[in-house]
Amino acid sequence: MNGNIFLNRDLAIPVYDNYGYTSIIAGRITGIGNLTFSLYAGFRLAGATANTYTGTTTVVSGTLELAKSAGVVAIPGDLVIGDGAGVDKVLVSQSGQITNTAQITINSNGVIDVSSGNYTFQNTFKGTGAIATGARTFTLGTSGVLSPGTNAVIGALSVTNLDFRGTVAFDYCKTGREAG
Repeated sequence: MNGNIFLNRDLAIPVYDNYGYTSIIAGRITGIGNLTFSLYAGFRLAGATANTYTGTTTVVSGTLELAKSAGVVAIPGDLVIGDGAGVDKVLVSQSGQITNTAQITINSNGVIDVSSGNYTFQNTFKGTGAIATGARTFTLGTSGVLSPGTNAVIGALSVTNLDFRGTVAFDYCKTGREAG
């Protein structure tokens, strides 16, 4: 879909596909509602125009790919990944897809996959789900926060500024010579 969408209330988008197609919204989403994705097929937010709706985006099943042009916001508000059943995933395909002020909640069955690039996030991350980096590095910027009891980082983590406000556990696997 290449047209724009205006939300004047909450919208749930269920996507079913038995043929392996990916549905795409390439236009701009504006308005005041929350957006919930129940995906049983692929779904992609794409295009060169930033979304500006003010609600929370929730992914309760399947995979939502954030593939707008680099630096163009796909998720302008808070993001919730996972509802406790199955594997729910958000795949970040370009930098700048989630606004820096968004709180990102990754529930136990949720995954945010940032393995397509080395991205820096200024966001607050909550929940017990996973941040998958693959061979890339997930960087938490100077105003980014990993809340206590929160997410497992699967892969490389780089932190610009550490501020511990609770119990933090690291499971570190050394693969070379440690400096210092």
